Parts: sequence; structure tokens; C-alpha cells
Amino acid sequence: MKSIKLSSYLSILILLFTATQDCSVKDWDYEQNPKLTYDFNHLDLDMTIDPVNETVKGVATYSISAKIPAQTEVILHAAALEIDAITFDGDEKEFSVSGDSLIIDLADTLSMTSESELAITWQGRSIYGTHKDRFGTIWSSLNPKSQRHWLPVYDHPRVAFSVDANITIPANLDVVFNGNLVSDQVTSTDTKTVSWKADTAIPATGLNFAVGKFESSEAQSGINKVRVFGETRVVTRDEVQEILSEAIRSKRILENELSFEYPWEALNVVVLEDNFWDEKADAAGVVYLAKNRGALTTQLQRGLVAQWFGQYQRKENISDQFEVFELVKKAAFNNAEFESEKIGNSDSLYSLKSWNLIVSCCEVVETFLQKTIEESLSELVRKESGVVSNTFYTDYWYEETGIPFPQIETEKFEISESEAQTDSLLYKLDLEYDEINSTATAYFTSLSGSGEDLQSLNMTVFTFDDSTTSEVTFTGERDSVKIAVPATVEYVRINSGSTDIAEIGFGRFPVMFLLAQLRSSNVEDRRLAASLLSYHTDNPDLQLALKDALNAETDVQTKANLLSTLGAFTSGATGTEIQFMQEVNSDHEEIQIAALEALSNYKEDENVPGVIQQKMERTSSDDVFTVAKTSFLEVADLPRKISATRRLIQIDTTGTRSLSLLKEIISADTTNQSQQIAEELISFEFPYSTRIGALNLLLEHVQDGDYWGNKIVELSSDFDPRIRLKVLEGLDFLSETDAENIVDAVLLSEFDVRVLMSGEEL
Repeated sequence: MKSIKLSSYLSILILLFTATQDCSVKDWDYEQNPKLTYDFNHLDLDMTIDPVNETVKGVATYSISAKIPAQTEVILHAAALEIDAITFDGDEKEFSVSGDSLIIDLADTLSMTSESELAITWQGRSIYGTHKDRFGTIWSSLNPKSQRHWLPVYDHPRVAFSVDANITIPANLDVVFNGNLVSDQVTSTDTKTVSWKADTAIPATGLNFAVGKFESSEAQSGINKVRVFGETRVVTRDEVQEILSEAIRSKRILENELSFEYPWEALNVVVLEDNFWDEKADAAGVVYLAKNRGALTTQLQRGLVAQWFGQYQRKENISDQFEVFELVKKAAFNNAEFESEKIGNSDSLYSLKSWNLIVSCCEVVETFLQKTIEESLSELVRKESGVVSNTFYTDYWYEETGIPFPQIETEKFEISESEAQTDSLLYKLDLEYDEINSTATAYFTSLSGSGEDLQSLNMTVFTFDDSTTSEVTFTGERDSVKIAVPATVEYVRINSGSTDIAEIGFGRFPVMFLLAQLRSSNVEDRRLAASLLSYHTDNPDLQLALKDALNAETDVQTKANLLSTLGAFTSGATGTEIQFMQEVNSDHEEIQIAALEALSNYKEDENVPGVIQQKMERTSSDDVFTVAKTSFLEVADLPRKISATRRLIQIDTTGTRSLSLLKEIISADTTNQSQQIAEELISFEFPYSTRIGALNLLLEHVQDGDYWGNKIVELSSDFDPRIRLKVLEGLDFLSETDAENIVDAVLLSEFDVRVLMSGEEL
């Protein structure tokens, strides 16, 4: 039982964030108060995006003006971009590149009285600036300092400008950008040009695009268009409509709570399968949702809050997005009475992890957050636009409360479990019948819990023409109760009474009771009897009775239970497999599962593995597949298991089923066939969960240094930074010299801070 002061909790939180900032986040921080000697007023963007080759090219024309006289150069950012030409008011200009800086020489000083046009023709392909998923969708990263990897731009939150964008893409695709959709025109048999317009100044760090096949819908909300674009293979049209409705609802709530209209011209929501480790999921007027994170509504609401606190107000220091900034976002949730959940990927390094910490903090600390932060939200968003810092918020709260943040003394709170939890009680019940003395004896055995208190159950005795119910009491770890029953008894039913028992597990009951129970009009009684007959496999004469009951039964679950019981009786005996092989193709999953479980006993029948494999390949049910896989592993030899895994790759587009089977066989495979299958599953056509699972298998089972040296180099250009990071674990199998050489080589083209840090540590 622990009690913690809020000040202590927040101090710990801040220490965590500070440590994170010192070791990693600083590499993503923007320059504090950069010397911007010129204004970027407008961007005319003509851009072509090729999703197949993952390239972006075009002409970016900036309208700029000098802020101070005698400016002879303009500096932008361009990382890993090929600059083809630069003109200034129509004249070609010399330029140079130093690191991420694009330095443009001007023959004349930049005018302070008029605008000039700076046009940059470029092309590029960056594994850091864009992502591409297995469906062919390509989109720009929103992580800090990422825009410079696909567009020549002054990549800083203090720079903002209006935008007119003409984006050429394949004719069968759609594109999302900042602002409003203006036009969509086919320009050739293969391409079309889509125009987007943002009259409200867009921060350079809030620029983004997404190109893919989208299911879309739109509606008007006040003066704003709200659009939802969902990958066609990720969300249905109904889901798109649900997200659209929630976006409009949440936007209205926040506008009312903040007393501040939505700060951008339009709200565009993009729904993807995978976020590719991007922690930042919001741009100016755009919110990205990812299925792999879960809690889509929470992601949407958090992204909407970020339109005010994150885009309208934005930070130079990325560490500011933790602590206070996230507290503000969470407070907006509470104040607006949103039902938020924790967002997935809780083990990630940056904002998602901190978000979940903030959520946990808010769940147990209400007074300060509710009274101080929530009440100030409206004033905070009105007080400042553009770039802000933590002190902007903390100074305001200090002025309001007179208490320095975060040294807040508040009531102690406790995070504890209930002191009076009752042990979960589980009993097993066996029943014996003494026909001579007309008595039934119930034997109770405690499987969990102390069972010290007196417990009671109701026992209903069924005869040919009547039924009576009486109370049965018992206690302790073991107890037995003798009950008088009429000579005409057919069977008994045990029901819950005044008891603390969580569950009664039924064991061995008299055969004559169970056979009579199979004829009951009560379907639950029949289902139970069908299962409990499996305790009597020592009575082979019952097989005929089971088959007769199967033929007469109409309830699917009872038939499935009977089939399972029959499987226990036959236990793989030669010649008894035919019925189970036939029932594998039943119309009912319950029966399929029972038949597949029974077939696991027929290891000697050469036909059984083929029947089970066929079911694995054809079933759409994950439950049926799981049972089929378990049985298949019992009856098939290794070559067949490997062959089945390869077959599944061709059928299962996600690779999930292939991977689950591969996990079971790779340790027994002395050939390199399983290794080859794992390498196929790492290919980019599969989702991240499959790819990382296959890579983990290789790291666990392959220890060859030469192999990993080649594999690290191969995957160092992978579009997914999580894969690039994970493969570095293969350095453990290399000599120190070889590892250093490979790290030096692969990190030359690496931009993701997390991968760089890990490479340097290794």
C-alpha cells in the first residue's frame, strides 16, 4: 500500500522526461529562436508523387521578402534531396549544400519593399521523410525535422505560409494535403492532378501529404469541411462514416469548451493500418489515425486537441511535448467529458509513452488538474499563437494560483487494491449413485480458495414425471454430502445457491444419469451430459449410445460435445477416423473444432494430415485455424509442416498464420528452409507485426555472423525504422571489428534518432 504526493509523482515524471531529453530528444529539437532574416509568405507547390518508386519531385515556388536590409543569401533545409535548379525572380542562382542546409546565393540584395519569387526544382527519395505500407499507400512523416526530407523548406515551427498545391499522382489513387480540396483533374491515361489550397498560414512543420486508395466521406461543420480518408483495405465505408460523425462531434465539443473556433480551414482525418513508429500524428488541419495503435476515438480526440495545442500553438523543443503540453491535452479531454482510453504502443520512446503516463496520472490526481489547468484552457489558447514554451503555461498557472509548478502540494492519494478481496473459489463436484440405498453422494473438492465458509448449492432431482429441488450445503477443502433420492430418479441438476463460489467444475457423474440427461428437453442439460460422458472411456459399450445420440441431436453445441466425447472414446483407434474427417467440413464451427481436436490422435493415418492441412488453408475462422494447427503439428512430419507453412504464405495475405506455424517448427528444422520462410515473411508486403515476428525468429535461431552482416546491410534501407532498429541486434553475432565497420556504414544514411542512438550504443 503506497501513498504518493502529487509533487513527488510529477517530480519523478519530470526526471524521466529530462533523462529522455538529454539522451535522445535533443537531436530532434529545433534551433531556438533562429535568425530569420526573411519572411516566407506563400508557397506555390507543383509536386509529383510516385508511390511505386517512392519518389517525390517538383517545383516549390516561395514568395519571400527581406526582414532586414542587405541580405545576399537565402537558407532553406533539404536533407537527402537532389536540387536540380534554383531561380530567383526568374534568374538562375548558384547554390550549395552543407549538411541539411541549402544555401542560395543572391546577386542582388533581397528587397524589403516587395516580394520575390524563389523557385526550387528538386527530386528525392527518403526513407526518413516518407512511409509506404504494404497496400502501396505513401505518406509523409510527421516526426520533427522530417519535412526537409521530401521538400526544400525552412523546416522550423516559426515559419508559416499559405499554400497552393498541385499534386500529380497515379489516376487510380487519391491524395490528402493541408487545407481544402479544390479540384481533381485527369491529366493523362495514367495520372491526375489534384489541387489543394490553404489560405490560412500553415507551419512548415505542419505540412504533410498522403497518397493511396481511400474510402472517403465529407460533411460541413460550421465554416469548416470535415473529411475522412480511410485506406480501403483497412476500414469499411461504415467505419469511415462513424469516424466522420465522431470528428464533427468532438470538434464542436472542443470549440465550445475552448471558446475558440477550429484554427484551420478544414479538418482532414487519415486512417492507416500502421503508424510506422511515428509518434507525432497531427499536422495543420490533418489528423492521422492508425489501427495498430488501437482506440481510434482517443487518437482522434487527442489529434483534434493538438490542432489548438500542438499546431496553432507549437514548440521548438520537442521535450515540451511531454509534461505540460500533454497535461494540457489531457485536461481538454477531462473538461470536455470525453471517454478516452490509453493509446497503444505504450513501450514506445516518446509521446505515446508519455501520453499513457499522463493518462495514469490524471486518473488518480483530479484536484490540481481539474481546477487549475482545465479552467485555464480557454484563456491559454487565446493568449498566444505560434511558438510557445513550457514557461508560457507554467507562468500562467503560477500567476493564477501563486504556487510554483510542479512543486504542488496536494492531498495524498493512494493506488491500492481492495483490502477485502474474497478469494476466488473453485470447486470440483463428483457424484456417485447408490441404487440399492437410493442415495446420491456429492463429493466437493476445492481447487482454489480456502473454502472455510459454509457454501450451498441447489440440487434438482428429475424423475420420470416430476422434479424436486433441495439445498446442499458443504464447506472446507474437501467435503461430501449424502442425499436421499427416489428410486425413480433419472438424473440430477446442480444450480447455484447462496454461495461465494466462482465456478463449479463437474467431474464424474453416474452413466445412467448422463444417458437420461441426454434425452432431456433442456438443451443446457444435454450439452453438459454430452461432455461429462467423456469421464467414462473405460466403458466401450457407450460408443454405440454416443453415435445414436449424435444422429438424433439437433443442437449444434451438444453435437460438438458428443463428437469430442466420442473422440476421447476412440482415442485414435484405426478405422474410427472416418466420421471425424467428414465432420471437419461441417457447416458449424463448433463441430469442426471438435472433429479437428479428435483427429490429433490419428498419428498413424497418412490421410489425416492432408485433411487437416486443407482445413487450415480454407477456413476463414481464426478459432478453427488455431485448433487445426495444433492438431496438424501432432500428426504431420517436419517436411509436411514446412510445405504447409509455404502454402499458407500464398493464401494468407497478412502472413499471421504462416508465422504462427513457423514458430512451432523452426527449432526442429536442421535445414535452412524455415530460415528462408522467415525471410519471405520479412518482405515488405506483410504488416509490421508479421515482419518483426519473423525477424525475431531469425535473431533467436540464426547465429551466423556472416548472415547477419549481410542482413543488417540489406535491412538498413528498410522504410520501417522499427525494422532498421531491430536488425541491429544481429551485431551481437559479429566480431567487434566487423560490427563497428557495419555500424559506421549503415548509419551514414540513417536519420531516425532512435536507430542512430541504438547503433551508437551497440
